[in-house]
Amino acid sequence: MLVSILGKLIQHGKKYSESLLTELQHRNDELRLSELTTRALLEASAQGGVAVDSDGQIKIANEYLHKMFGYEPNELIGKSVSVLMDETLHHQYQLHRREFFS
Repeated sequence: MLVSILGKLIQHGKKYSESLLTELQHRNDELRLSELTTRALLEASAQGGVAVDSDGQIKIANEYLHKMFGYEPNELIGKSVSVLMDETLHHQYQLHRREFFS
């Protein structure tokens, strides 16, 4: 009887794990599609575009932005967005960023 109960628990856990894995894969696919769509829209823009994380690190920057500021493609990725600003604006930007992400 104990073996039967353990077998049922293991089978239930396996089904639950498979369900969670399927859901995780589905959400990962949705996230990947969303990122690709965002990148495509940004690259198609005739203006400079940039996306930063909550720390102000550049995650996405389109080709036009790189050209505007004289950077090689992908050179801005991982840098602080403050490299694109006049130094007099750094402090004000940090305050706005903290407020925005809080």
